[in-house]
Amino acid sequence: MLRNLGKSKTSMKRKHLVSFLLLSAIMSSCNNGEIKILNEKVDSLTKANVELQKELDGYKHSPAKVLADIKQNYSDKEYSKIETNLNLLKQYHPESSEFEAAKKIQEQALKDQEAERKKTKAEAARAEAERKAKMAPIERIMEKYGCDEDIATLIMNKQVRRGMTAEQCRAAWGRPQDINRTSGSYGVHEQWVYGGHNYLYFEDGILTTIQN
Repeated sequence: MLRNLGKSKTSMKRKHLVSFLLLSAIMSSCNNGEIKILNEKVDSLTKANVELQKELDGYKHSPAKVLADIKQNYSDKEYSKIETNLNLLKQYHPESSEFEAAKKIQEQALKDQEAERKKTKAEAARAEAERKAKMAPIERIMEKYGCDEDIATLIMNKQVRRGMTAEQCRAAWGRPQDINRTSGSYGVHEQWVYGGHNYLYFEDGILTTIQN
C-alpha cells in the first residue's frame, strides 16, 4: 500500500511539474492581468509541490524505522546519530508518537553522557590522588638525597645500582657491618661488608661494583 501511495505521489509531482512548465510557456503571450493570475497559479503549484516533496520525504523516513535506528544508536552509544535521527522525526513527523518516544531516549542519552563525564572526572581525580600519595615518599627521598626519581625509587625499595653515592647506598641497604678503606694517589677505595656475603665497592664515594 505504501509503495502504491508513493507511486501516486510521484505521479502527482510530475503533473505539477508539467503544469508549471505549461504555465511558464503560456505566460510569454499574456497581458499583465493574465500574467498576474498565472503567477498566482504558479505560486500555488510551487507550494503544492513543496508540500508534496515534504510528504514524500516523510514516507522515505518512516517514523518506525527512524525510531528503531535511534534505539540502536542509544544501545551503541552513538549519541551524535541520535540527534541526527531525532531531527528527521522533528522535521517530517513532529506529531507522531515515535517523535515523543525518541525525545525521551535523547533525554536519557544526555543524562548518560553527563554521568559518564562525572565518572571519568572522578576516576581521573582518584588516579591523581593515588599518584600523589605514591610519589610523596619518593619526592621526600629525592629532596633529602638530591637524586632523581629512579634512584629514589631504588632507595625506597632497598635496592642499589652502580653510580649511586655512598650516602644513597646507606639509605637503601643500611649501615654496613664493616668498611675496609684504602687510600692512595688513585683515590679512596672502600669495601662495604654486609651479611650474606654481600659487598659494595666504592671509588671516591661512588658505587662501582656490587657483589652478592
